[in-house]
Amino acid sequence: MLTSTGIAYDRAGPRGELPVVLLHAGVADRRMWDGQWAALTAGHDAARLDLRGFGESVTPPATALRPVDDVLDALAELGVGRCHLVGASFGAGVAVEVALGRPALVASLLLSAPGGALIPAATDDLRASSGRRRPRSRSRTWTVPSRRICRGGSTALPGVRRVDPAVRESVRGMQRRALEIAGVQAREVAGDAVRAWARPDLPAGRWFDELSAYLTPAARQDYQWLQPSAIVARRVTGELTVVDESSVYLARVDVGTDAGTVQVLLSRQDGPTPWLVERIVPPQGQA
Repeated sequence: MLTSTGIAYDRAGPRGELPVVLLHAGVADRRMWDGQWAALTAGHDAARLDLRGFGESVTPPATALRPVDDVLDALAELGVGRCHLVGASFGAGVAVEVALGRPALVASLLLSAPGGALIPAATDDLRASSGRRRPRSRSRTWTVPSRRICRGGSTALPGVRRVDPAVRESVRGMQRRALEIAGVQAREVAGDAVRAWARPDLPAGRWFDELSAYLTPAARQDYQWLQPSAIVARRVTGELTVVDESSVYLARVDVGTDAGTVQVLLSRQDGPTPWLVERIVPPQGQA
């Protein structure tokens, strides 16, 4: 089922008690809860959502905090005024933001492998607190190296000898779906960026102002000094092809123009955040 804003969800179980709301990880979608769903809904009212850009919620998010608004809108549409909120990894970050913004909505909060803040920039409060002396901890923090689940890969963890093949296949299917959606979004941003870039007749100031909306902060620093008059391409004339589909965080899109194929390198902080352009590589020998 879909909400009026395009968020896919399932809801099942007996009504009356406070519902349990499940938010998935950034390498999955709402199907990650399949193993718990039947048992959970046998005795509890429960809902699980596809965050925007995952599963059947195919419209990309406009801002880093849009998933939070989506959860709030979906719960309001479902008539949920208070709930037990469960989040895994990226979903845990969304759950925390929901609880901070609407504490009355969240009766309890369960975070499974929290994925961190949705906005990577440090706030003034965080900068101030990071400068304070902290008591020395006697505990040790261990980190476990992992590799991204993509192209049918898997994450190997010490002490885990066997993983159910059905679980592996489920994760692969969810990741392939995320990559499909990511590719569509990356093509759209790359095409718009090249159309903004391939306008050598514009004044430099206006050219940069309109192009900068598609650029990462680092790319803005680089492109603010470029003179558009040196650009040979003037329009997009060919296909937009995603060349590398191995990651939901990095992408390369080849864009056909009247001057040849332009390579666009893109990145994003995580699955639900918008793609931004790191670099536009013109055809060899051109500006």
